[in-house]
Amino acid sequence: MEELSFRLARLSDFDEIVSLSKGIYKGHDYLPIEFHKWMKMENMAIMLVLSGDKIVGSRAAYIIDDGKTYIRRAGRVLPEFRKQGISQKLSDALDEYVRFSFPTVERMRFVSKYNKFSDSLRLKKILQFEVLSYDIDEEEYRESQTWNEESTEIATCTKDYISNVLFSSRVVEQLFPDNILLYDRVPVEPCSSNFEHIVQEFDSLTFCTEKNPASSSPKSFSFGGVAQRVEYVHWTTYIYTRDVSLYKEHLMFQFKLACKSIKSRFIFVSSVMSESMSAQGRSLMEEKLHLKVSDNISEKRLNMYELDLVQQNVTEI
Repeated sequence: MEELSFRLARLSDFDEIVSLSKGIYKGHDYLPIEFHKWMKMENMAIMLVLSGDKIVGSRAAYIIDDGKTYIRRAGRVLPEFRKQGISQKLSDALDEYVRFSFPTVERMRFVSKYNKFSDSLRLKKILQFEVLSYDIDEEEYRESQTWNEESTEIATCTKDYISNVLFSSRVVEQLFPDNILLYDRVPVEPCSSNFEHIVQEFDSLTFCTEKNPASSSPKSFSFGGVAQRVEYVHWTTYIYTRDVSLYKEHLMFQFKLACKSIKSRFIFVSSVMSESMSAQGRSLMEEKLHLKVSDNISEKRLNMYELDLVQQNVTEI
């Protein structure tokens, strides 16, 4: 292996980014789709690792929470360069860049399907999401009548309602454990500034809550939308509630939205914080709707980790 070097990505790297993505997640990778958008974002940086002149890996930093947090995203290493410590070296290079370029950052977070990392990394596991995924072909959704039913409990809501009501302190405490809002592997604090970042990146989202009197606090929230992948189209939704009945209502409502919005084969991916609710959702989707479980998405559970960079810096000193 030639000597490794690290640098930020350039627009001219796109073809090699596409090559880097081949075979990743069996066609469900998002990096080539998002690359040009990310390159335009001021709070995003993509670090590359090269062996000689060849790009062999990438990892992105997404700065959120008013500059307090950076999210590691899109870690990729070519198959023939794996198990050689390159991923960790790439992470170290990205960490160093973030410390220098964004000095207000206090912590790093990332989402992974892996349940355990080395204790030496000093990572703290702070949240877990259960994942359901179904392969919806054209005939299935056209023949289904379930998604034509109008929900008696769930309705769409506006961005202003989210900022003014859902992100009020008393509602945040009920809906968002550990003060975290997660969408498509991006964990952020539930506040208006972060919400704008999410809307900027994922511009086709639909937001939903239960129909309730104006005087009462909402007990549920979901949002979902089309998420293009290299070879597939996803509808990705996250549901927040402690009420099982509302969870199932949101799940059906999001599925209905997906079927109406996507006129071809797609993958319906839904995440929820509770394992028991996930079991209820699995029963609903598989036993009532007879949906086919996606056989090429391996993630059944997502774990979120955090590293305290301030404490790490003190330790290193």
